[in-house]
Amino acid sequence: MAIAAAHSEGELALPRALEAVRELHERPAIPLGANEFAVRKVIKLHQLSGKRGVTGIEFSEVGDKLARVTPINALVAAHAREAIKEVSRTRSSFRGRLDKINLRVKSPEFSLFDENRGIGLRCHLENRGDVDLLQQVKSSVGALVSARGDLKRNSVGQPIHMRVDRLRVIEEAPARPTLHNIAGISPDWTEGLSSVEFIRKQRRSPKVIEGGEEQE
Repeated sequence: MAIAAAHSEGELALPRALEAVRELHERPAIPLGANEFAVRKVIKLHQLSGKRGVTGIEFSEVGDKLARVTPINALVAAHAREAIKEVSRTRSSFRGRLDKINLRVKSPEFSLFDENRGIGLRCHLENRGDVDLLQQVKSSVGALVSARGDLKRNSVGQPIHMRVDRLRVIEEAPARPTLHNIAGISPDWTEGLSSVEFIRKQRRSPKVIEGGEEQE
């Protein structure tokens, strides 16, 4: 089974997924711009191999004369499993934009995204019956927040998942975006790349981007 990644603005999810699979092929770490949930999706895609006539799954780019094909093979799946394997747990905090919330599951979950480091974090409430905290999460979508609770990390120290018991709003959600906001006041600053692609380029350079979580 081949999944083609289109290059239109409305189809950004597939190119990003393709890049995430490439990163997982290289090392057992959560890819830039992804989180635990996205990595689990890669594992589930690999599990389709050998079922219902599916012999393998690969991503390919449409429109390139020499398109690179990226398979979701056993190595990618092994790295994905390692990337979300818990090796340590500490009481800590994580600062990021509260960008998604899912209330359709038994235990409400939400995600935070650190825009400076390109790191996503999947979160659940420590006490799913905490009505006040849940209401605070609902009202903070789009805001920059600091979440505190039990934080799991993988073998390379990346945050995987947090059970949140405290949430503090640092910066309220911005107003609805305008064309000027989307274009940015300095469109050439990222060299024409999206924010995720620009951070990925910085990660591959010798320069280290500082940031992190506070621990007790």
